[in-house]
Amino acid sequence: MENKNYLAVVIGLLIVLVGITAFGFLQTNFDSFANVNPGINPTSISAPYDKVTFQGTVVSVIAGDSIFEDRVVVRIDSIESYNRDEDASYERVDDSLVGEEVEFGLAYSARPAFVHCELLEAKTIGDGTGDGDISTPTEPRDSTPEDVQGTSPTSESYRYLFTYYSGSCPADIAMDGLIKNDRIEFEVAYNGDFSKIGIYDVLFTGQTTK
Repeated sequence: MENKNYLAVVIGLLIVLVGITAFGFLQTNFDSFANVNPGINPTSISAPYDKVTFQGTVVSVIAGDSIFEDRVVVRIDSIESYNRDEDASYERVDDSLVGEEVEFGLAYSARPAFVHCELLEAKTIGDGTGDGDISTPTEPRDSTPEDVQGTSPTSESYRYLFTYYSGSCPADIAMDGLIKNDRIEFEVAYNGDFSKIGIYDVLFTGQTTK
């Protein structure tokens, strides 16, 4: 009986220890969670990070095995805006990057896509005494045949549907996909590494030069 009681006490202490450790992790990392942007330009890197808007020319499109693995190589033509995080300790992006070719991941693929927002109620971490409101998830969910516009991937009207969640939803966005020689403008996060490209604007299409 004493052995059973001892075992129960040990198990109870382990449960308490795990709970305290998990709560400490959430408290320690709360700022990083809260600073993740769940909007149309999802960050795939941790805070602190700078925000950079580039204009560039698509050098090549690398189709992945799935729509979530597409990548694009962009020649940087100009830096349109740069917002430095006040807590940054890494080197900033400068004009030496102009003219260089940089490979980026794509949050919404290189293919024709439809980006849709669903309103998400804010949730509180902890006991609710702080300002712990966060919106999740920050990554697009997997697309299925029921989640697309059009009839099949070979249809001209077909677009992959990506849904993200936010406490404030803008209008839905349709993107026509990327091809070589497209001139695009896009915002990414940077903390020594670049985040994936989210929404992009095609300034000039490379269609006529394919």
